[in-house]
Amino acid sequence: MEIEKSKELTKTVYGIPFEQLQDLFLVDFNDTDPNLILKTPIKVDNRYIECRTERELSIQEVRILMLVMFVLQTQDLQKEEGCFGVKISKKAIEKIVTDTHHQVLKTLSKLINKVYLFERTEFSDRYISLFIGAEFYHKEDYIVLFINPFLNKLILNIRENYTKIKLQSAYKLRRYYSAKLYMMLRRFIDTGYRIDNLEDLKEKLGCRDK
Repeated sequence: MEIEKSKELTKTVYGIPFEQLQDLFLVDFNDTDPNLILKTPIKVDNRYIECRTERELSIQEVRILMLVMFVLQTQDLQKEEGCFGVKISKKAIEKIVTDTHHQVLKTLSKLINKVYLFERTEFSDRYISLFIGAEFYHKEDYIVLFINPFLNKLILNIRENYTKIKLQSAYKLRRYYSAKLYMMLRRFIDTGYRIDNLEDLKEKLGCRDK
């Protein structure tokens, strides 16, 4: 593996540039009005609503994840396989996520290290991360998030087993539990599915016993 040393950052950089990944498909979403984003509903796969994380997401992480879902669902994509990189304006991030430069970097770092349990069977627990990487350009007005290819079918062209989420309503919420509960309630309206057991509800919300 080739190692490059950056004199400016005084760091050792391992690996290859994201642009050299095989089957990389870059989705340019740099010029969209943030207000239009907030008014547009997205389809959220019910497996995402039902999943739990190794730790709770911050509300900023939830907002960025929903923004990525919106980007991919509103594009006329001709493929569903390969690695998708989502190019998003920093202005859109600041408007929607309402965070500082430093906090956005911190949130991106947490998302990349996020592990989800999407499926539990008799024989195994399947763990999948949300993103495989991110690139924050210092002198450009955008960032790029690279989606884990395993999640393409949970985000792209969802045709069944989903719940419609209004971003504007979801983004008004200030806590992760509130956002997750909102999605669960929206799912109940659409499908009639509900949770009657308190322990099941705590599991879906990711509540930890003290």
